[in-house]
Amino acid sequence: MSSEPVMNHPRASEVERLLKSVPPWAQSRPDIKAVALVGSWARGAPRDDSDLDLVVITTDASLYVASEDWASGLGITRFIKTAAWGALLERRGTTQSGLEVEFGITSPDWARVDPIDPGTLEVVNGAMREIYDPNQLLALLARRARNCRLPAFDLKPLDSFPEARRAVDRLVSEICGLLRGSVVGVYFDGSIALRDFDPARSDIDLVVVTEDGLTESIAAELTSIHATFAQTVRVWGEEVEVVYVTRRDLNARAVEDGNPHRFVERGSAGALQTRPLDLGWHVHLRVLWQNGIAILGPDIRELVTPVDDEILSRTAGMAAERRTRLYRDKPGMLERPGARAFAVLTACRMLYTFRTGKVVPKMEAARASVQILGPEFAPLIRTATDWRKDDNHFDQTPKDVIALLEFVRNECARG
Repeated sequence: MSSEPVMNHPRASEVERLLKSVPPWAQSRPDIKAVALVGSWARGAPRDDSDLDLVVITTDASLYVASEDWASGLGITRFIKTAAWGALLERRGTTQSGLEVEFGITSPDWARVDPIDPGTLEVVNGAMREIYDPNQLLALLARRARNCRLPAFDLKPLDSFPEARRAVDRLVSEICGLLRGSVVGVYFDGSIALRDFDPARSDIDLVVVTEDGLTESIAAELTSIHATFAQTVRVWGEEVEVVYVTRRDLNARAVEDGNPHRFVERGSAGALQTRPLDLGWHVHLRVLWQNGIAILGPDIRELVTPVDDEILSRTAGMAAERRTRLYRDKPGMLERPGARAFAVLTACRMLYTFRTGKVVPKMEAARASVQILGPEFAPLIRTATDWRKDDNHFDQTPKDVIALLEFVRNECARG
């Protein structure tokens, strides 16, 4: 529910000093019943430009409307914005250093617990730290809010892998805590969905479906969540890929229209990127429709329009051409052993999908492809299937991998 400030943040010391000055300041004002820290600082995931969000519960909000000297004891030198947001009056001020502090002035009704206001619940479950709470008003609110959280996540596919399970539970909790009512569902994709997950070689693929696209402000918050996750979660911090799409993107037409989506790739330090949905989305749609596993939300088959075999076969042929050209133009992308293993296994599945119109686990496709590709490429495929994350050795060179890709591309071109 709460967390300490991020101590390696450039403003951490200033923020902590300001927060320590809040209790004596509030105690000197009889109308103030409680003060809470909320938002990105409470979550422990502030960006460099994040403001400090404080909720001030008072019996007389009028004291904070016209005057400005009431915040001088907290180091506020001037106010730059006043706005009403539902039950909260926003007063935004700045310190001499430029730190922006947003005060949400509100009445004790904001913290009532019978029932909890939906807007209050969203703020509290997003993260709240009690800064001044002499009558335990916020503590009671926090306890009651725990019983009003999102439904439990279904993470059974990871029950045998507790470290991975904890990592996914944390990440999905933070994503859903931020997106809240806009989340349609969260789903396992990739090797977990295809029942081919091996923690020694697999990453974890998640698809988050929302009603509408992400705003820039929400995307900025997600960027912070993913970057912090990548930096602080041991083993799995950079091994979880997340794709954000809307309900409208769950069909092949989204690829034709080039609908934009956001995503986080494995090994990217949690960078949230944006680009149009490409041919690979056809494969994801088939996996989701055929094997997708709901972590939260309805059965994915209720949402996805199936992609037929002919489209998948054609997609695989085009993808083989594009992937070959990509690696031929940028062979440096194949320097890491893991990148070579991925490229080989992906090429095998493209060939399998081109010939059958089906999507199967990459390891299964690799075994089947040996019969097609022949003895020339058997050692390369064996090296790729044997590769593990802790293995820094890969017998074959990037040139060998590109030769395989060119062979697959030519096989697809011949039909």
